[in-house]
Amino acid sequence: QSSHPGPGPNEQPSSPSPTERPSGETPSSPQTLNKAAVPEIPIQITSALLKNYNGVKVTGPCGAYFRVYLVPHILIYALTKYSVIQLESLFNDNPRIDVEHTGALQNKCSEGKHFKLVVYITHNTLTLKWKTHNPKEETKSDVVDIRKYRIPTLERPFTSIQVYTANPKAGLIETKNYNIRTDIPDTCDTIATDCFLNGNVNIEKCFQCTLLVQKKDISHECFKYVSKEMKKKMNEIKVKAEDDSNSDEYKLIESIDNILSKIYKKSNEPFENSKELISLEDLDYQFKNELLEYCNLLKKVDTSGTLESYELSNEEDIYNNLTRLLRSHSDENVVTLQGKLRNTAICIKNVDEWILNKRGLTLPSESDDYFNNYNDNDKKEDQDSVNNNMNEDFKDDNSNKNDDDTNYVYDFDDDDYDNNNYETDMYEDSIKADKDGVIDLEKIGNKIKLRSPYFKNSKYCNYEYCNRWRDKTSCISQIEVEEQGNCGLCWVFASKLHVETIRCMRGYGHYRSSALYVANCSKRKPIDRCEEGSNPLEFLRILDEKKFLPLESNYPYSYTNAGNSCPKIQNSWTNLWGDTKLLFNKRIHRYIGNKGFISHETSYFKDNMDLFIDMVKREVQNKGSVIVYIKTQDVIGYDFNGKGVHSMCGDRTPDHAANIIGYGNYINKKGEKRSYWLIRNSWSYYWGDEGNFRVDMLGPKNCLYNFIHTVVFFKLDLGAINVPKKTFWRRNVYFLRHNPDFMYTLYYNNYEPETSQNYISDDNYENTFVHGQSDETEETDIKRQGVQNSVEKKIQILHILKHINNSQVKRGLVKYDNLNETKDEHSCSRVNSEDPDKYEECKKFCLTKWNECKDHYSPGYCLTDLYKEKHCNFCYV
Repeated sequence: QSSHPGPGPNEQPSSPSPTERPSGETPSSPQTLNKAAVPEIPIQITSALLKNYNGVKVTGPCGAYFRVYLVPHILIYALTKYSVIQLESLFNDNPRIDVEHTGALQNKCSEGKHFKLVVYITHNTLTLKWKTHNPKEETKSDVVDIRKYRIPTLERPFTSIQVYTANPKAGLIETKNYNIRTDIPDTCDTIATDCFLNGNVNIEKCFQCTLLVQKKDISHECFKYVSKEMKKKMNEIKVKAEDDSNSDEYKLIESIDNILSKIYKKSNEPFENSKELISLEDLDYQFKNELLEYCNLLKKVDTSGTLESYELSNEEDIYNNLTRLLRSHSDENVVTLQGKLRNTAICIKNVDEWILNKRGLTLPSESDDYFNNYNDNDKKEDQDSVNNNMNEDFKDDNSNKNDDDTNYVYDFDDDDYDNNNYETDMYEDSIKADKDGVIDLEKIGNKIKLRSPYFKNSKYCNYEYCNRWRDKTSCISQIEVEEQGNCGLCWVFASKLHVETIRCMRGYGHYRSSALYVANCSKRKPIDRCEEGSNPLEFLRILDEKKFLPLESNYPYSYTNAGNSCPKIQNSWTNLWGDTKLLFNKRIHRYIGNKGFISHETSYFKDNMDLFIDMVKREVQNKGSVIVYIKTQDVIGYDFNGKGVHSMCGDRTPDHAANIIGYGNYINKKGEKRSYWLIRNSWSYYWGDEGNFRVDMLGPKNCLYNFIHTVVFFKLDLGAINVPKKTFWRRNVYFLRHNPDFMYTLYYNNYEPETSQNYISDDNYENTFVHGQSDETEETDIKRQGVQNSVEKKIQILHILKHINNSQVKRGLVKYDNLNETKDEHSCSRVNSEDPDKYEECKKFCLTKWNECKDHYSPGYCLTDLYKEKHCNFCYV
């Protein structure tokens, strides 16, 4: 609704003006200032606390992007350039709500205009007031856009209001925390405030860590604000098992640390690591023995059996393989390098042989009668399935409070890609105001009929960003990176991951399926299974014929057993395939659609890649992954750096199958905004970036083929199940917790590109590997061309944090060497020391010991326990 402004909250700030440094402003603690000395650089957007209401006023020039967080229950996103304001309720399962769903805004942003957004809460009603004006015009309109939302009674009160802004030109992110209510004891509030001022994105974890480090008893009043899980695990968390110094695992960790400390030339600066590698001639007798012992230990702890098939390297080969890998990772820290040195390929004499049998894709024949045969019975089954799905109504929460609340789950119909408004249609009609003009946030969620319980915007997967593996509580995050070993079964592993993510998205939970069962039930000759490739269609055909897919624990994988006969099904085995049916998809547009799968070649979308990208994003949102065909020969090797974003062309003939599991945005070295695919491989956790890598969606200019040759997704009817309605942790949470991409997207959406182009220019990046750009290149063997560098821009960031309480301002600073660090839930840049001279020492210790503590319930407590000294605080990491 829009109206003339009536009586409302007094918008005079109770806190100091953002443009002035108040006399009461103090740092949170001395150590927060040792990270960076920063001049006061103005952020374009200003904010102030309302005088008589629990709310804030935010003003600034149109074009800015900011967020307002009513801690811990509601997030407001404002993309003022397009006059887009969205509201996300964190206490239930609602998608974001656009304020224009109930009517267009009268106040629109345009160049030269300024905006004012007022947000406040009275009783159980949230009010938003939005107004734009041109400061150069004397006559101003009195029309204000007003939206009101009813908030249910919540167990936890609103405790503060936070405003998030960014100034990319100055390299700044700013977070202001306005305290509006303190029902938490002062001791506990001080701990939480310090966690906030040191940049922590998961205050509860930092809060818990501090209680552990301070050795507080569980009866302490602050334990009222920690999770029940943490209370139950108190004794387990505090007891740290001693390392077995005689174990091969411990010896390998020690050997890797020794190698990394000796392989680089010494730096003249304390705590600074030189990036200059020692030469082969510099290897002494002791270091040569260290390299040999390292490979012997790696062979002992490696469970894939890879090193059993190859001749081990000598000292010189190990050095060459190792330094080649380190050059590909010259910008990475010790945490990454410790993991990279667990790649068994380093210890293979002829290292390029490592990848030969890992490829294994052959393109399917379009004339396969098994998948083209579509009879009347198939048509009837498909239609019955659709009718049953469409007729099933979701239950309303109000009528199910005392029974086993369930939702019926079924597949998203791929044909809906022809309807550009399908997502809007799902919930648009549910967002209606009552007679008083108030929208009830509780009722909206109960009325939304989503096609899948997970097919919605969420902090871990939405249209701009998706990585469900970041959500450690999700079903998908339990799916591990696979190691196919010295066998060309990539098509099995890519297919099985796709099925496993579909099962997760459908609510079946994750159960690791047997890759070896599919491989050994192939009708191909046993001798050909590892040496000759296949494709996901054979995967579907085997399972459709066998009607059985056992657990990995029923029939464990070892590539050395991939030539055995199809096993006899045991009574004790679990059948994950069950009553799964392959659904037929009609042929529309220019893609192959057959029974059980749909296949899209990017070459058909060369003039409309936006359509292709949109389609793949929707599939990943709905099914958790898609299968992709790519070219790896002479492009991707054992030393491939998965941390950055690579811009690569494809090839006419792909040779490998993998999976797109996510996507996101990035800024390239030319200052352009770009997007990437997150791809998972099956070459072990220690390859790439924890088994994954990122590639630019479009790639270099003038590529004959996109890096993604083909995408495939299965069309399956897994059968209906009843999914229990979830109880969300947010309903009882006291402290803020953001998704890992929160700060990055804040910066990205405020960033103005330095140039604007549709494609990366291939002559503007040194060592960017490009092939397939001309007919001549396409027809010849393509050789590796040196080190592949990431095309992603490295951006240093200062995060300024301000805590405002009773007109007193406490200030904290965190310096990140790379914007990408803000994506990590944990960062050693947030380590702290009361002695400024000890900060670099603390940070280096954190990096060196991180891999030992990363899987601990409280990594900060683990680091503190290892450090023993008193001048480092690791809880903020």
